[in-house]
Amino acid sequence: MTEKEKMLRGMLYAPAHDETLLAELAACKAQCQQFNQRAYQAEGIESAQMLLRRLLGAAGEGLRIEPPFWCDYGWNISVGRNFYMNHGGVILDAGGVTFGDNVLVGPQCGFYTSGHPLAAAERNRGLEYARPIRVGSGVMQELPGILRDLGASHIFLEADNYTYEAAGRQVEQLLDQAGLSYHKRVFQTETPLVPNEYALGSVLAAMTSQDDMLLAVGSGTLNDVTKYVSARTGVPYVIAATAPSMDGYASTVAPTILDGFKTTLPAVYPAAIVADVDILKDAPMPMLTAGFGDIIGKFTSLADWRLSHQLNGEYYCPEVAGVIEAAVETCAANAQALAQREPQAIQAVTEALILSGLAMGMVGVSRPASGAEHQMAHYWEMDALRRGEEHPL
Repeated sequence: MTEKEKMLRGMLYAPAHDETLLAELAACKAQCQQFNQRAYQAEGIESAQMLLRRLLGAAGEGLRIEPPFWCDYGWNISVGRNFYMNHGGVILDAGGVTFGDNVLVGPQCGFYTSGHPLAAAERNRGLEYARPIRVGSGVMQELPGILRDLGASHIFLEADNYTYEAAGRQVEQLLDQAGLSYHKRVFQTETPLVPNEYALGSVLAAMTSQDDMLLAVGSGTLNDVTKYVSARTGVPYVIAATAPSMDGYASTVAPTILDGFKTTLPAVYPAAIVADVDILKDAPMPMLTAGFGDIIGKFTSLADWRLSHQLNGEYYCPEVAGVIEAAVETCAANAQALAQREPQAIQAVTEALILSGLAMGMVGVSRPASGAEHQMAHYWEMDALRRGEEHPL
C-alpha cells in the first residue's frame, strides 16, 4: 500500500516518503502561487478564478476565494454553490475537505485535516494522519455515513432531555432510516447535567459488550463524559454538537466534577465532530455567548502563556499561538452577527473552538486555551455547585 493510499484511508502515513505525494504537493503550491499573483492584478482576476476551478476537486457556481489562498493538494477539496472565502484562507486537505452550499468563510480561517501522533517514536518517524472535514448546513444528514465509514455496527447513543430535543430525536431517526443498530441513554434532569461520578457511572453502567461506537449528542458535559469513558474503555466516540459553547470538542482532556472539585482527567480525541450550523444557531443564547466568551478569554490566556515563557522559561510555540490569535480576531469581528444568530458567525465561533482544542493537543498542555480566567471560572462553578445553585459556567 502506498503512502497516498494510507493517507486516504485515514491511516498513519509518511508524506516525505512518497514521491507522488511530494510531486502533487509541489504542483499545488505552484498553482496557489500563480492564483495569488494573478488575483491581485485587475486583468488577471478572471483567469485566477479559472485556475481555482482547475485546482479544486469540485466547485459549484458562484465560487469566490480572495488571495492569498493556500492548500496542500486541491483535488481533495469540494465546495458547493456560492462558496466564498475571505483573505488568508488555508486548507490542509490531506483528509478531504467538503463545503456545502452557501458557505461563507471569514478572513484568516484555516481547515486542517492533518494531525500528528502524540507518541514521540511515531512522531519522530515523520508519520501523520488525516481526517476529513465537512462544513455546511444540514451536515447532520451525513452522520450515518460517517458512522459507517468509521466501522460502527453497534452504537451507544447518549443525550439528556435538552439535547435530545435539540438534535437527539433527529439523530435517532437518521440511525433508524440507515438501519444502524443502537441503544440509548437519555438523562432526565431539570437542571443542566453535571459531569460528576453519577454521569460517568451511568454511562459506563449502560454500555454493553457489543458497543463499538459511542455517540454523544450534546455539548460540554456530554462530550466530556463520553470522551473520558471512551478513553477508559477503548471504544471510539463521535460527538454530534448541539451548541458552540466550549472548546473541548477537539481536546484530549475531560473536565469533571469529582467530590465537588473540578478535576481534569485524561481523554481522547473524537473519531468525528459533527457540527451542523442549522442546529448550532438555535442553541440557547447563554450557550452561544459562553462559546464566544471562551474564545475571547484566549486574549488573556495567551498573555499568561507568554508571560510564563518570559519569566519561567516555559515552552511557548508562536505558531500555535498565532493560530489561536487569528481565530480570536475572527470571532471578535463577528460579535454583532453572533447576537443575531447569523450562520457565518456561528461557523466562525465553532471553528475557533475546535481549533482551540486542537492547539492544546499540539503542545500537550492547555496553555493556548486557558489561563487565570479558567481558574476563576472553575472556582465559581465549584462554589455554585456546593451551594446547590445553577450557574452559567
